[in-house]
Amino acid sequence: LTDLLIRAGGTVDGLPFFDLNRNGTRQAGESLVLQRKNTGEAQIHGLEAAGRWLPHPRISVFGNYTRTAGDDRTAGVPLARIPPGFGTAGLRWSGVSRARGWAELVYAFAAAQRRLNPSDVADTRIGPKGTDGFNVFHIRGGATLGRLRLRAAIENLTDQRYKYHASGVFRPGRQLVLGADFRF
Repeated sequence: LTDLLIRAGGTVDGLPFFDLNRNGTRQAGESLVLQRKNTGEAQIHGLEAAGRWLPHPRISVFGNYTRTAGDDRTAGVPLARIPPGFGTAGLRWSGVSRARGWAELVYAFAAAQRRLNPSDVADTRIGPKGTDGFNVFHIRGGATLGRLRLRAAIENLTDQRYKYHASGVFRPGRQLVLGADFRF
Protein backbone atom coordinates (compact mmCIF):
# COMPACT_ATOMS: atom_id res chain seq x y z
CA LEU A 1 0.00 0.00 0.00
CA THR A 2 1.20 3.52 -0.69
CA ASP A 3 -0.08 6.76 0.85
CA LEU A 4 -1.84 4.77 3.56
CA LEU A 5 -4.08 6.92 5.78
CA ILE A 6 -3.57 6.27 9.51
CA ARG A 7 -4.17 8.07 12.78
CA ALA A 8 -1.06 9.86 14.06
CA GLY A 9 -0.07 12.70 16.36
CA GLY A 10 -0.66 16.24 15.17
CA THR A 11 -0.53 19.80 16.47
CA VAL A 12 -2.88 22.72 17.12
CA ASP A 13 -1.26 26.16 17.46
CA GLY A 14 2.13 24.40 17.51
CA LEU A 15 1.28 22.13 20.47
CA PRO A 16 0.70 18.34 20.43
CA PHE A 17 -2.28 18.70 22.80
CA PHE A 18 -5.45 20.80 23.04
CA ASP A 19 -4.34 23.70 25.30
CA LEU A 20 -7.76 24.45 26.77
CA ASN A 21 -6.53 26.99 29.33
CA ARG A 22 -3.93 28.49 26.90
CA ASN A 23 -1.02 28.27 29.36
CA GLY A 24 1.27 26.27 27.04
CA THR A 25 1.58 23.35 29.49
CA ARG A 26 -0.40 20.16 29.22
CA GLN A 27 -2.81 19.77 32.12
CA ALA A 28 -5.08 16.89 33.13
CA GLY A 29 -8.02 16.71 30.75
CA GLU A 30 -6.12 18.24 27.81
CA SER A 31 -6.14 15.48 25.18
CA LEU A 32 -3.41 14.81 22.65
CA VAL A 33 -4.09 15.95 19.10
CA LEU A 34 -4.67 13.09 16.67
CA GLN A 35 -5.16 13.44 12.93
CA ARG A 36 -5.23 11.27 9.86
CA LYS A 37 -1.98 11.29 7.86
CA ASN A 38 -0.69 9.52 4.79
CA THR A 39 2.09 7.46 6.29
CA GLY A 40 3.85 6.41 3.12
CA GLU A 41 4.23 2.69 2.56
CA ALA A 42 2.73 -0.33 4.25
CA GLN A 43 2.55 -4.04 3.58
CA ILE A 44 -0.27 -6.41 4.54
CA HIS A 45 -0.07 -10.15 4.05
CA GLY A 46 -2.22 -12.98 5.25
CA LEU A 47 -4.19 -16.06 4.45
CA GLU A 48 -7.79 -17.11 4.53
CA ALA A 49 -9.09 -20.64 4.21
CA ALA A 50 -12.53 -22.22 4.44
CA GLY A 51 -13.76 -25.71 3.83
CA ARG A 52 -16.59 -28.16 4.19
CA TRP A 53 -16.42 -31.96 4.25
CA LEU A 54 -19.43 -34.27 3.94
CA PRO A 55 -18.60 -37.61 5.62
CA HIS A 56 -22.29 -38.57 5.38
CA PRO A 57 -25.18 -37.11 3.33
CA ARG A 58 -26.69 -35.53 6.47
CA ILE A 59 -23.50 -34.57 8.30
CA SER A 60 -21.02 -31.87 7.39
CA VAL A 61 -17.84 -30.67 9.04
CA PHE A 62 -16.92 -27.07 8.29
CA GLY A 63 -14.47 -24.40 9.28
CA ASN A 64 -12.59 -21.28 8.35
CA TYR A 65 -9.44 -19.49 9.43
CA THR A 66 -8.05 -16.02 8.75
CA ARG A 67 -4.63 -14.67 9.67
CA THR A 68 -3.35 -11.20 8.74
CA ALA A 69 -0.22 -9.21 9.53
CA GLY A 70 0.62 -5.68 8.50
CA ASP A 71 3.58 -3.37 8.81
CA ASP A 72 3.98 0.36 8.35
CA ARG A 73 7.22 0.23 6.39
CA THR A 74 7.83 3.96 6.72
CA ALA A 75 7.50 4.14 10.51
CA GLY A 76 8.78 0.60 11.16
CA VAL A 77 5.83 -0.37 13.35
CA PRO A 78 2.90 -2.80 12.99
CA LEU A 79 -0.23 -1.44 11.31
CA ALA A 80 -3.06 -0.45 13.63
CA ARG A 81 -6.07 -2.67 14.36
CA ILE A 82 -4.77 -5.76 12.57
CA PRO A 83 -6.70 -8.72 14.03
CA PRO A 84 -5.00 -11.87 15.28
CA GLY A 85 -5.71 -15.27 13.76
CA PHE A 86 -9.37 -16.20 14.15
CA GLY A 87 -11.91 -18.66 12.81
CA THR A 88 -14.58 -21.25 13.40
CA ALA A 89 -15.01 -25.00 13.22
CA GLY A 90 -18.27 -26.87 13.37
CA LEU A 91 -20.32 -29.99 12.90
CA ARG A 92 -23.77 -29.80 11.28
CA TRP A 93 -26.57 -32.34 10.99
CA SER A 94 -29.20 -31.74 8.30
CA GLY A 95 -32.45 -33.66 8.31
CA VAL A 96 -34.17 -35.13 5.28
CA SER A 97 -37.71 -34.72 6.58
CA ARG A 98 -40.17 -32.33 5.05
CA ALA A 99 -39.30 -29.79 7.80
CA ARG A 100 -35.62 -29.75 6.73
CA GLY A 101 -34.45 -29.55 10.34
CA TRP A 102 -30.82 -28.90 11.14
CA ALA A 103 -28.58 -28.60 14.19
CA GLU A 104 -24.98 -27.58 14.59
CA LEU A 105 -22.24 -27.18 17.15
CA VAL A 106 -19.86 -24.31 16.38
CA TYR A 107 -16.50 -23.54 17.96
CA ALA A 108 -15.33 -19.92 17.46
CA PHE A 109 -11.83 -18.83 18.41
CA ALA A 110 -9.28 -16.05 18.17
CA ALA A 111 -5.66 -15.82 19.23
CA ALA A 112 -4.46 -13.03 21.48
CA GLN A 113 -3.18 -9.91 19.71
CA ARG A 114 -0.06 -8.49 21.32
CA ARG A 115 1.57 -7.09 18.15
CA LEU A 116 0.40 -3.50 18.48
CA ASN A 117 0.81 -0.16 16.77
CA PRO A 118 1.46 2.79 19.14
CA SER A 119 -2.06 4.07 18.33
CA ASP A 120 -3.45 0.66 19.42
CA VAL A 121 -1.75 1.07 22.80
CA ALA A 122 -3.34 4.52 23.21
CA ASP A 123 -6.75 3.29 21.99
CA THR A 124 -9.04 2.53 24.95
CA ARG A 125 -10.66 -0.28 22.92
CA ILE A 126 -7.32 -2.11 22.81
CA GLY A 127 -4.83 -0.75 25.39
CA PRO A 128 -1.20 -1.55 26.19
CA LYS A 129 -1.81 -5.27 26.81
CA GLY A 130 -3.65 -5.84 23.51
CA THR A 131 -6.62 -8.17 23.18
CA ASP A 132 -6.91 -11.59 24.81
CA GLY A 133 -7.76 -14.64 22.76
CA PHE A 134 -10.93 -16.65 23.24
CA ASN A 135 -12.57 -20.04 22.68
CA VAL A 136 -16.38 -20.19 22.67
CA PHE A 137 -19.03 -22.72 21.68
CA HIS A 138 -22.52 -22.26 20.24
CA ILE A 139 -25.38 -24.72 19.62
CA ARG A 140 -27.83 -23.77 16.88
CA GLY A 141 -30.74 -25.39 15.13
CA GLY A 142 -33.77 -24.77 13.02
CA ALA A 143 -36.49 -26.07 10.76
CA THR A 144 -38.59 -24.95 7.81
CA LEU A 145 -42.35 -25.40 7.98
CA GLY A 146 -43.74 -24.37 4.62
CA ARG A 147 -42.91 -20.70 4.25
CA LEU A 148 -41.95 -20.32 7.92
CA ARG A 149 -38.29 -20.76 8.93
CA LEU A 150 -37.54 -21.10 12.65
CA ARG A 151 -34.13 -20.85 14.32
CA ALA A 152 -32.87 -21.15 17.89
CA ALA A 153 -29.41 -20.96 19.40
CA ILE A 154 -27.65 -21.02 22.71
CA GLU A 155 -24.51 -18.96 22.17
CA ASN A 156 -21.41 -18.71 24.34
CA LEU A 157 -22.19 -21.92 26.21
CA THR A 158 -19.31 -21.43 28.68
CA ASP A 159 -20.41 -17.83 29.43
CA GLN A 160 -16.96 -16.49 28.58
CA ARG A 161 -16.14 -12.77 28.62
CA TYR A 162 -14.59 -12.04 25.22
CA LYS A 163 -14.33 -9.53 22.41
CA TYR A 164 -12.90 -9.29 18.94
CA HIS A 165 -9.72 -7.25 18.57
CA ALA A 166 -10.34 -3.46 18.38
CA SER A 167 -14.11 -3.82 18.77
CA GLY A 168 -14.26 -2.19 22.20
CA VAL A 169 -17.45 -4.12 22.98
CA PHE A 170 -17.49 -7.41 24.83
CA ARG A 171 -19.77 -10.05 23.35
CA PRO A 172 -22.83 -11.11 25.33
CA GLY A 173 -22.54 -13.86 27.89
CA ARG A 174 -24.52 -17.06 27.49
CA GLN A 175 -27.65 -16.17 25.57
CA LEU A 176 -30.69 -17.69 23.93
CA VAL A 177 -31.36 -16.40 20.41
CA LEU A 178 -34.66 -17.07 18.64
CA GLY A 179 -35.50 -16.16 15.07
CA ALA A 180 -38.25 -16.62 12.52
CA ASP A 181 -38.70 -15.71 8.85
CA PHE A 182 -41.88 -15.90 6.84
CA ARG A 183 -41.62 -15.83 3.08
CA PHE A 184 -44.49 -14.43 1.03
